Order: sequence, then structure tokens, then C-alpha cells
Amino acid sequence: MNNKENKNGFLSLFLNIRLSKFSYLLISLVLLLIIYPVFEGDQSRLELFFLIVVIIQIAGIYAISYTRTDFIIGTVLGLLWLIFSLAFWFFPMKIDFILSIFFGVLFLIFTTLIILYHVLQGQKVTVDTLFGAICVFILIGIIWSGIYFLINTISPGSFLVSEAYNYENSTIKWSALLFYSYSTYTPLSNSAIYPATSYAESAAAFEAIFGHLYVVMLVARLVGLYIVKYSDQGQK
Repeated sequence: MNNKENKNGFLSLFLNIRLSKFSYLLISLVLLLIIYPVFEGDQSRLELFFLIVVIIQIAGIYAISYTRTDFIIGTVLGLLWLIFSLAFWFFPMKIDFILSIFFGVLFLIFTTLIILYHVLQGQKVTVDTLFGAICVFILIGIIWSGIYFLINTISPGSFLVSEAYNYENSTIKWSALLFYSYSTYTPLSNSAIYPATSYAESAAAFEAIFGHLYVVMLVARLVGLYIVKYSDQGQK
């Protein structure tokens, strides 16, 4: 009997994971982090990278589609990101590149805020809650890497790099700034990149503050939900 109940429990967990609202976004984000090194210095593979970005857009819109308003705003921001990305792809102009990054960051910020709201407002800890929390953690790093990239594109030289990267400050790759972003609010050590302007320093400071506050709020919320859960069970 116990074995049967355990099997049913595992089956239920599997179905919940497979149908989780945030699972698709989480998979696409993890996929991006795993394979982005493949595109370093290879223009012929940028089409696949672009495809992954589109998948993230679709998964993000699905994840935040709790209301019609959220869906419309997310779709509009995603389309603007896509339009300016395509414009830069076919007609390379700096303004299109800047607008592509700008609307991409706006889309990810909006997606993150909606997910964060539902994660923190949930009344019980579910697989979807945990997946949503992980999505937010990953998105924080990606968002700030986009902000850093935007700052450095508008004002080249905003970030200084060590000689190990073998390229000029004005051409810092997004992947390097992604690494810097995660090292800003995690224990990951980084001594190869550092901000060189007040705007870059301010952005880095805000990421460090927001990243640590998110972890504190998330832990406090999850612990609180577990306390309430076991208190209710004790009263029965």
C-alpha cells in the first residue's frame, strides 16, 4: 500500500512539474545559460541564439498571463523587442541595437515583477512556486547584464576589463557582463571586470541590493508558509 501511494505521489509530482506554468520559462532560461558560450565569435550560429530568445519571449508571456492586461503588456513589449532585434539584424544601426536591448530589458523586468508577485503572494509552496522563484533568480542576472550592456553601448568604456579578455572596453561582450552580473549578487568571485563610470557603479550597487533583498524576502516568505502549514496541521 505504501509503495503504491509513493508511486502515485511521484506520478503526481511529475505531472505537476510537466504542466507547471513557470517550468517552460525555467527550461528556456537554463538552456540559454548552458549554450550561450557556443555562440561566442560565431556569427553563423546567431540564428539559433535568436530562436532561443524568441522561445524565452513566448515562455515568458505564457508565464505571466494571469490577466488579460498582463498578457497584452507582455506581448507588446515582446513584439517591440522582436521588431527592433529584426531591424538591427537586417539593417545594422546603433539606434536599433539600443532599442532592442532597451525593450528586451523592459520585457524581462515586467516578466520578473509579475512572477515575483505571484511567488511571494502564494498561499502554499508548490512546484510552480519553486520554479517561479528560480526563474526570478536567473532573470535578475540576465536583466542586469542587459542594463550593463546598454550602458556600455551608449557610453563605451563604462566597464573596465582585465587583459585576459583580449578585447577593447568598447566591445565588451554580453557574456562577460552576464558573468559580472551574477558575480555582483552571488558569492561568485570576479576580479576581471569592474565599473568605471558613475552610471555603471550605480547599476551594480542596485543589483547587489535587489539581489540580496530578493533572497531574504523569498526565504522569509517560504519559511512563513511552512510555519503556517504545520501550525494548521497541528490544530487538526
